[in-house]
Amino acid sequence: MAYEIVWTKKADESYKKNIKYLEENWPEKVIEDFLNKTNIRLALIAEYPFVAISTPKSNKLRKLFIVKQISCFYSINENKNKITIHLFWNNYQHPKKLKLK
Repeated sequence: MAYEIVWTKKADESYKKNIKYLEENWPEKVIEDFLNKTNIRLALIAEYPFVAISTPKSNKLRKLFIVKQISCFYSINENKNKITIHLFWNNYQHPKKLKLK
C-alpha cells in the first residue's frame, strides 16, 4: 500500500525557490527534467519509503537525491502510512546553512 505524501510549508517554499532558480538560469529542458525526476522519486518513496538514506543528524529524516544538485528531506510515519516532505535542498550550498527544524 502506497504511503500518503504531504508537504510542509518549508518544503513547498524550497521547491518553488529551486524551480525559480532554474527558470532564471537554465533552459526549459532542465526544468522539465527536474519536475519529472521529482515526480518519479516521490512516487518511488510512496511505494518504498525506506529506499533513501537516513541523515547523520537524525535517523528520523531521510535524504533522497532528486538530481545531482538537489535533494529532498523527508520523514516517515509508519503508523499513519504517511511521508512528510520537509525540504528541497540545493546540494551546492554550505552544509552549515541546512536547517531541518
